[in-house]
Amino acid sequence: MRVLQPSPGFPPSEMAQAEADGIRLKARPIDGTTLNYEIFDDDLPRAGIAAVWVQLQNVTPTVLNLSRIRWHLRVGNLSSRNLDAKSFLRRFYEGRKIRMYSLAADEEATKEFEAIAFRSRELKASETVEGFVFFKVDPSLAESWTHVSLLGVRDIEQPDGRKIRLELPIRHARP
Repeated sequence: MRVLQPSPGFPPSEMAQAEADGIRLKARPIDGTTLNYEIFDDDLPRAGIAAVWVQLQNVTPTVLNLSRIRWHLRVGNLSSRNLDAKSFLRRFYEGRKIRMYSLAADEEATKEFEAIAFRSRELKASETVEGFVFFKVDPSLAESWTHVSLLGVRDIEQPDGRKIRLELPIRHARP
């Protein structure tokens, strides 16, 4: 896997959107073989990985804490938490039936993953953070995983300790 487009810059019309308590979530699933090859030079769903481009925007006047944020994707009746770099690579290697790889290649792949993945951090007022979030999916659903998908994010912490949770159907994000 090589990342060909680290920041895809999708038009707003292709992004599903939800908002709650001053947080705006926009998301675009990376669906279809062509789009997967344009961005990742591989068909990730066939390897058992779903990629979603996400943007979180803070439209409040306060700083929000994203350090404990948790993502999940529900495809039909199955739910999956987001994959970290190690889990992503393990799933990719298994899905592609790669049994041997060099340490240098693995380290390079980890760096590429970390460069494009959504990063949890503080989110200042009017600031937007974006990146890819990856999930485990059944490879047999490679062509249809976005048809019945719900993206969720929780544990966005407000200054008073309250936590924000958002859910967003992403099946309508495709043009």
